[in-house]
Amino acid sequence: MAQSEKTNVSLSRTIRSVSFMSNYLASIILFLLVILVSAHVIGRYFIALPVPGAVELIQYLMVCVGSLGFAYCAAQQEHVRVELFVERLPRKFGGVLKLISLLLSLGIVALITWQSIVYAIDVWHVGLVSGVLKIPRFPFTVVLVISYVLFTAELIIQVFEPASRALKGGNR
Repeated sequence: MAQSEKTNVSLSRTIRSVSFMSNYLASIILFLLVILVSAHVIGRYFIALPVPGAVELIQYLMVCVGSLGFAYCAAQQEHVRVELFVERLPRKFGGVLKLISLLLSLGIVALITWQSIVYAIDVWHVGLVSGVLKIPRFPFTVVLVISYVLFTAELIIQVFEPASRALKGGNR
C-alpha cells in the first residue's frame, strides 16, 4: 500500500471516528433534552412552575441533536433514498446516478458549510445572545459548523473511495 493510500485510509478512519463520536454526543444531548422537556412539561402543567428559559435551551439543543448526526448518518448510508427508479436501471447506470447524486449532495452541503461558517463569524462579531437566559448563540453555531464540516468530509470520502478503487482496478 502506497503512502498516499495509507494517509487516505487513516484520514477516512479519523473522520468516521469523529463522526461516530459526534453521533454519540447527539444521543447524550437528546437524552438530556428529553429530561429537560419532561421537567418543563411536568413543572408547567402539574405544579405551575415551568423551567425558566426551557424553550431557549430546547431550541439550542435541537440544533446540536439535529446536526451532530449528519456525518454519521452519511457514513452509515442511512439517509433517506428513493430507489424506485434506480432499482430498475442496469447496475452501471445506477452507479453513475449514485456518483451524480453524491456530487450534487457534496456541492450543496459544501455551500451550506461555507455559509454556516460565514454566519458563525457574523454571530461572533455581533455577539448574539438568547432573550431570556442571555446564552451566547456562538457555541451552538460552532457545533453546526463542525457538523457540516464533518458531513462535507464524509461526502468527499464517499465520492473518492469508488474512484480510488476503480483506478487500482479492484472492486472491493
